[in-house]
Amino acid sequence: MRFTFAVAAVAALVAAGLIAPPPARAAAPCVATTIAKTTFYFPGQAGSGYVVIFASNLGVASFKGQTATIVDRYSAAGSPISRARSGDKIKLCLTQTPSAGNGCNPAKDYRGRMYSAYDQRLRLSFSGSNADHTCGGA
Repeated sequence: MRFTFAVAAVAALVAAGLIAPPPARAAAPCVATTIAKTTFYFPGQAGSGYVVIFASNLGVASFKGQTATIVDRYSAAGSPISRARSGDKIKLCLTQTPSAGNGCNPAKDYRGRMYSAYDQRLRLSFSGSNADHTCGGA
């Protein structure tokens, strides 16, 4: 009850021009793409994790030859990322980019981008980083 009153009071103050509305949260940049390739983290070694390479360079366009990728070393067989296949239609969103500092220069190091992928065939989502190490890492 009090929460509803507070929301209504703030809305009335914004409408009257007495206070500014809260800043809009920027939506994550997203693209429609497909999966170009799926593989195990160590090719040919089941249980070593999964790598999904997308046909988009979202988040890594400034790095020659790089495409958006999700690396997941810990998901089990049967998880959404393990069931993704080449050619699947994907809604891919860049959810986080690394900040500069502590040895990380995101303008020179493509690692550390975080993605969320919605696989339209599976009707399931998976997410993760584009590399096993973060920007500036080993």
